[in-house]
Amino acid sequence: MSNEIPFDFNVIITTSISYSTFVIRDIKIKLGEPALVEIMMFQTKPVTQPLYETISIPVDVYTNWKYDEDTIKDFVKNYIQETMHDWNGGS
Repeated sequence: MSNEIPFDFNVIITTSISYSTFVIRDIKIKLGEPALVEIMMFQTKPVTQPLYETISIPVDVYTNWKYDEDTIKDFVKNYIQETMHDWNGGS
C-alpha cells in the first residue's frame, strides 16, 4: 500500500521573486548572428543565488548601433522589465 494520497486536482504553487539589479557579464557578437548578452540578476531580500540569463538581440536591432554601452544597457534593462515582470502580482 502506498503512502501517497492523490489530490483531486493538481496543486500549483507559484513563487514571486523580486530582482532589483543586474550585471552584464559578457557580450558575444558573431557576424550575421544575434548578439548574445549574458546577464546576472540579483534579488532583493531575502538574497539567494543570482539568476543567470542569456538575452538574444536580433541582428536587425543591433546592426545600426555604434558600440555604445548605454544603448546596450538600456536594451537589456527594458527587455528584462518587459518580458520577465509579473504585471499582475509583481512589484
